[in-house]
Amino acid sequence: MSNVSKSEMQEIGNMTPFMQKISTDTVGAEMYDDFNASSRMSAIEEAVKVRVGYKRTHEPNSQYSFQFVVQQALERYFRIIRDGVVSINFAFTESEMIVILNANCGVVCSKSVGGTVAGMVAADLGIEQLSDLAEDSDLKILLEKLTYLSPLQEAALIDICERFWRNAKDLSLKKNFGAMNFKFAECLSKNSSSL
Repeated sequence: MSNVSKSEMQEIGNMTPFMQKISTDTVGAEMYDDFNASSRMSAIEEAVKVRVGYKRTHEPNSQYSFQFVVQQALERYFRIIRDGVVSINFAFTESEMIVILNANCGVVCSKSVGGTVAGMVAADLGIEQLSDLAEDSDLKILLEKLTYLSPLQEAALIDICERFWRNAKDLSLKKNFGAMNFKFAECLSKNSSSL
């Protein structure tokens, strides 16, 4: 909150207690994995600031609260992610999901290499270009699928991978992904065991 003045915080509807709560009270295991906390909190503050509304009158209650805007955005995000998961049902086989999960074996997805899940998987496997792979290669097929994901589908895929790693008491893919309403594609390729 270093770039938000005290008067701006009052103007926003006194967001300080709420931001302190979400930035300190919820600290858990992520403290070991989260390297972007301050930039994320600044981005959240700025995004919410422009959504609380402006005082059009001298009435103190003419703005929406910071908490309301965040709750509204989170509810919308979770609904959109549910829709995104539905849109990628039957897109990936169990073997393909294992490759995706192994590219980022952790509870926080860091897609910094390549900026996409396809880039993350390719970097993990040391693949520089799709043309390096055989046309009928299962790996090429997977990377092409990942390349054509929409931003929503990619966000949903990242979300279910993070949820898998955070919640997997046993590593049964079907059980864990089934609980997230994700359905695997049937394995049709003759090379699927070579992933």
